Amino acid sequence: MAEDPIERARVPEWEVLALQRELNARVRAGTLSGPLLAETGRLDEATRAKQREQEAHDAIALAALDPVVPADAAAREAARQQDEAWLESLRTELTHIPDGPPGQANPKQISLDRLAALAQALARKWAARPDLEDQLARTLGPLPPPGGLLQPDGRFRYAELQACLARLQQAEAHVMEEADASHLQEGAARQLAEYRSGLLAALGAGGAPPRRPPAPRPTPTRATPPVPPAQPPTSEPVEPVEPGFLRDPERERHGRELDILGPERRATMLRDTHRHDPQDPLLPRLVASLIRTHAELVLPEWIAHLDDYGRFALSLEEDRLARVSPSVREACLALAETVAPGEAGQPARAALATAAATAAVRLTPASLPDVLDRFPHAQRERVTLELLGRLDDEVLRQAGKPALHSMARGLQATGSSEQRRQLARLVRLLSAR
Repeated sequence: MAEDPIERARVPEWEVLALQRELNARVRAGTLSGPLLAETGRLDEATRAKQREQEAHDAIALAALDPVVPADAAAREAARQQDEAWLESLRTELTHIPDGPPGQANPKQISLDRLAALAQALARKWAARPDLEDQLARTLGPLPPPGGLLQPDGRFRYAELQACLARLQQAEAHVMEEADASHLQEGAARQLAEYRSGLLAALGAGGAPPRRPPAPRPTPTRATPPVPPAQPPTSEPVEPVEPGFLRDPERERHGRELDILGPERRATMLRDTHRHDPQDPLLPRLVASLIRTHAELVLPEWIAHLDDYGRFALSLEEDRLARVSPSVREACLALAETVAPGEAGQPARAALATAAATAAVRLTPASLPDVLDRFPHAQRERVTLELLGRLDDEVLRQAGKPALHSMARGLQATGSSEQRRQLARLVRLLSAR
């Protein structure tokens, strides 16, 4: 029968046409089964089936198992049944994924392998096993006493040291396997840290006599003029400095392990962790990891999950703050108004807000007055001085003379030497043509 002329004259639906082209691209890439769709722009049965196949693949690929096992017996049984029902619902998604032709690559195998991995993780979660800390204690064994890895002459006992390091490496691998690198139990982490500290003590001189350097040769004494008593300083007093930020090697190592995971998995872990325990220490580490690797994907509401360590670390990396969205920088700037002076967490929040202000002004120098207005009046002088120390003359010139006048009014000519130096710099920039 001839095709209906009205049907032949229909204008293609552009959204359907874009969907068909996207699905065909996945067929060519080998992640969806064939054959290719006819790109007609009409939502036919073949297009619906291919779209449902894509949704089934995505549902299995993005599925993540909650690693938390409830302590209560009744809650544990209910959680186990819920996990089994969840896995069975994922298996039903396979009915929407057809088998590939024999002798060719089968896209369905990707989802089959993913389901097998989820089933193994589910079996490990609910298998009866001793407590993780007891297993670590047996794996690590007894610690040598302080100085126990030193010989009498001060050299290391290399064989015993290598054995301790091998046991430590085996215990770390066991923790990563049991915890799935996303729910590192706090007790196990503390146990590993204590073992490392014990190894450092065993490498010290606590149990062996330290080697003494040779006595210096006697030198002839000569008369030295008496040292005058120390005079009180005549310069202006130095203002107190906020305590510095110290890197935590253990946390940096765990952060690198999280960075290896894909952004979708970390985002899923972040949502699941926030839903089950908003106070979980993993939550701020996931946010910091996403900022490190995919700063452009960060959402403004995630900034509130950062802890003081993450805020300090991010404040030292202004290039990452330059890559986030303007709304994320606004969320960082808003931290300056959330904590009163002297309250716990104020230094970290102030450091991140100042770094975000610097990144915003460097990207848009004309925004300098608006950025300064975001800070409370009590912090204005400090922020003005820090911005002047970070911004070069070219950025300040582009900010405009009204902004420079406002900054100059915020500095006191009778203040510290740094204030006077920056005030002279502003006067120089204002007088230049």
